[in-house]
Amino acid sequence: YGQLLLASHQALNLAAPGKLQVMGGMAYYSQMPPRGKTLMFEALGALGVQNLGMVAAYHPYSMTPETDEPGKNEVLLRGDQLNSM
Repeated sequence: YGQLLLASHQALNLAAPGKLQVMGGMAYYSQMPPRGKTLMFEALGALGVQNLGMVAAYHPYSMTPETDEPGKNEVLLRGDQLNSM
């Protein structure tokens, strides 16, 4: 997704310079189980995506109704973490 996002961003900059770009919304911060507890937003951040000036949408739905980490208010914690990027 990161490669597609970066290529799309570059193409859109050529076709419509200065226009606001929005990346697709991800459900509950997009945990990536094969990468441990890494979030897709963290992985994209390692590629420098946060420096592209794009709008990032995320949907705070947990993987289970009980939330991923009961009692830890992880929706608020993850939201604060992502907003600080």
